[in-house]
Amino acid sequence: MKPLDQVKAKFLEIFPVEENVREKRFQKAGYKCEMCQSTYLLELHHICSGLLRRKDFERVISVRCVCENCHKGSKKADMITHYRKELAKDLQKWFTNEEIRIIIGKDNLF
Repeated sequence: MKPLDQVKAKFLEIFPVEENVREKRFQKAGYKCEMCQSTYLLELHHICSGLLRRKDFERVISVRCVCENCHKGSKKADMITHYRKELAKDLQKWFTNEEIRIIIGKDNLF
């Protein structure tokens, strides 16, 4: 089994597929941007990079509720780095650093 497939299987064991991820994350965020607290034009930001990772690893833990300005604006790079490191820290309870890099799809997390 390839490393990505092994990590996907382990992730699925720990975090079963969730329904209504968008709505659950918005509720958890109080229907406010998790960066600036705005309620205007909220979007779902996927922390895991790449379309396949988004699909395989989309859970409430791996997405954030952000407004359009934070999602597309000048703060985007800082936001992405912040949330990737936050997710990496959360995942350290269950996964090795290498597995976390596979899940998130990026280096420089630690």
